[in-house]
Amino acid sequence: MSKDGFVDVLTSPFEYGDIKVGPKTLEDATLDLSWLKRYYRHLCDKRLIYKAMVEHNLPLLREISNFFYRTNGIYARTCDYFAYLYRYDWYIAPEKRPDVTVPDKKLLNDFYDILSFLDNSHIKKVCGEIAFKTIVNGCYYGYIFPNKDGLVIQELPINYCRSRYKVGDMPAVEFNMRFFDDYFRDV
Repeated sequence: MSKDGFVDVLTSPFEYGDIKVGPKTLEDATLDLSWLKRYYRHLCDKRLIYKAMVEHNLPLLREISNFFYRTNGIYARTCDYFAYLYRYDWYIAPEKRPDVTVPDKKLLNDFYDILSFLDNSHIKKVCGEIAFKTIVNGCYYGYIFPNKDGLVIQELPINYCRSRYKVGDMPAVEFNMRFFDDYFRDV
């Protein structure tokens, strides 16, 4: 280190992966992901990726996407960016003008209850997580449980769900009951 506090890169004894923390030097401060690339080498083959896209092999495409999310910083940052780009803000708007005979205290109590319900639902956090899982996995299946305190969304396993039909205007989710045989055999 020179007198002005700068490190001379030509004469510095530190390597690229070393970090100086106080008087100690941490060696190998870089993250080694080469074992992942060796273990999942088949997922890096362009021909396999193109074939999976042409054949609509969704489980393999999900595996490839998750692999690149874990190993490729640019892909991970792009997925995170697009998932949390939208702010997921919400607001309350009355459907009709309140009756003049309703006392103001009742209106304020109802307004407070609605705000508490929506705050307890953690809409911004949940919607960001849903968008993230949709971007990385290609889809998201969940079941909404209305609770007295707020909404709760139970995530369903992607490999056991599909949606081919609509009931009214809402997509109907088909759930493969083999899930219970695969994960709860001892029960």
